[in-house]
Amino acid sequence: MVASAEHQFMRIAPRVGIRWMQDGLDLIVSGAFLVFAGAQLLMGRIWSVLGLWLGAAVGIAAVRPFLEIPPGSPIGAMSLFVAVSLVVFAMPSRAALQGLSAHEVGRARDVIVQCAPSTAQLERLRKGMDVYGASVTERNARISWALGIAWGALSWLLLRNVLGDGLTSAQRNAALGVQFGWIVAFFIAAFVHASYTVAAQTVGKTIDLAFIDAATVLAREATVEELKP
Repeated sequence: MVASAEHQFMRIAPRVGIRWMQDGLDLIVSGAFLVFAGAQLLMGRIWSVLGLWLGAAVGIAAVRPFLEIPPGSPIGAMSLFVAVSLVVFAMPSRAALQGLSAHEVGRARDVIVQCAPSTAQLERLRKGMDVYGASVTERNARISWALGIAWGALSWLLLRNVLGDGLTSAQRNAALGVQFGWIVAFFIAAFVHASYTVAAQTVGKTIDLAFIDAATVLAREATVEELKP
C-alpha cells in the first residue's frame, strides 16, 4: 500500500510485473525518482519565493518616494524578508495540501479498501501504518544529525585551514578551494535530504487522507447493508 502511494507520487517511476526485478528497481532507481519528485515540490516553493522577492522589490521601489525611504536602504533584504514571510506564513490549507492530488488519494483509498474491506480491519491497518511514520521520522532525524555534524566539521576546518593564524596565502588559497568543494557537496546533500523529506511527508499525507476516505466508503457501505431488507 505504501509502495503504491509512493509510485503514484513519483508518477514516472519504473514498474515491472516481476517481484524481484521490482525490488531491484525500488532499491536502485525508485529512490532517486522519489527525491526528484520531492525536489520538484521544493523548487516550486523556491520559485515562489524568488517571484515574490522580485515583486516585492518592484513594489517597494515604486512606493519608495512616497514612504520617504532613505537612500542606501537594503531594499533587497527587505523584499526577501517579505517574500519569505508570505511563503512561510501562507494559509494553512494551502501549505497542508501542497503536492497532494485527488487522483493519488483515490488510488491509495482503493488499495486500502481492497486490503481492509471492513472497519475493524481498517483500524488494524491504520495502527500498522504508524510504523511507517515512525520509521520516516527516525530516518530523517538521523540524517539531520549527520548533516549537523558535517556542518560543524566544515566550520571547524574553515576556521583551522582558511582563517587560522600563521597560514601563508598559498596555503589559504589551496585550502579554500578544497573547502569550497566540500561546502557545495554539503548543500547538495542538504537539498537532497530536504527533497526526500518533502516527498515522504507528501506520501504520508496522501495515505492519511486515503484512510479518511476509505473509512467514509466503508461506513457508507455498512449503512447500505443495514438498510437492506
